This record gives sequence, structure tokens and C-alpha cells, in this order.
Amino acid sequence: KYISGKALDDRIGCYMLLELAKKLKKSKPEIHYVFTVQEEIGMYGSKTSIYSIDPDYAIVLDVTESDDAKDKHGTKILGHGPVLVIKDAEMITTKCINEWLVDIAAKHKVPLQKDVSDFGTTDALRLAVSKGGLPCTVLGVPVRNIHTTTSIAHMDDITGGIKILAELMKNPPKICF
Repeated sequence: KYISGKALDDRIGCYMLLELAKKLKKSKPEIHYVFTVQEEIGMYGSKTSIYSIDPDYAIVLDVTESDDAKDKHGTKILGHGPVLVIKDAEMITTKCINEWLVDIAAKHKVPLQKDVSDFGTTDALRLAVSKGGLPCTVLGVPVRNIHTTTSIAHMDDITGGIKILAELMKNPPKICF
């Protein structure tokens, strides 16, 4: 169930969005699947996308550096579920969206790891501070050797993230405070 390849950041996020769109193609709620560019060099794609659509909230999909090879007691371990970012170096994610994802993961028995970090950030930062601020969070997949030609991820983390998001989007909440 391990996969390896180059540029898993963010091919995994793209794969998750495509699989989610397939699962929800007959969904009634309006869902926007946004594939952005230049996250690593200024997050410009997410900054402009929020002006093209007017979302109620956003869930950013990304990958995160696993720490299981460095620390036996790490918080981002391959095969232990997707990672919900609570805080990164630049932002604190939105509590109510995090609670929705935690509740769905528990209800459907999908393991979910939580991450509090002072390193890195994602496209969620630009969304959180654009147009008066947008409630958002980050759901990621742990990847070993991120940004290399030999990145490694685990399919259970990817499919777990897709399952959580599909369950949420079947009947998405409209408001988040």
C-alpha cells in the first residue's frame, strides 16, 4: 500500500480532488474543486481563485512531511491516516471545520492525525486572509522525503482523506463560525 514517486506534492492532492469529484458527481450541493498553482512560491493560485468563486468555507488538500522516520513517537506517520492541520507556522485553522472532519472520521472509523507545527504553511493562509477572511482548514497526507524524487506515501492515508471529505460533502454544512 506504499507508493513512491517524484512530485507527490501535490499530485496526491490533485488525485484526491479527482477521486472526490467522481464520488460526488451527482451531488446536489455546489462544490468547487480548485487546482491552484505556485503554492511553493507565494500561493498566488489560491489568492486569485477566491475572487472567481465565493465559497462559504474551504478545505485545502496538501501533503505534509512525515516524521515517522525521524521519531518513533511522531505525529505524522505513514499509514496512520490523513493529517488535519490545527496550526502551522502562519495560521490557525478554523475550529468548526476541524470539528466536522474529526467527527466524520470518528463516525466512519477513519484514523485521523492532528498536526500542530511551527513550520511551513499552505494555500489556506491566502484564503484565510482574503476578502475579509474565509473559514478554512487543511487536510493533508504524510509523505516521507517530501520534495524529492523518491517521496513515499501510503494509500490508506489518501483513501481515508477522500472518505472523510466525501462524507462531509454529501451533506455539507452551510455556516461556520
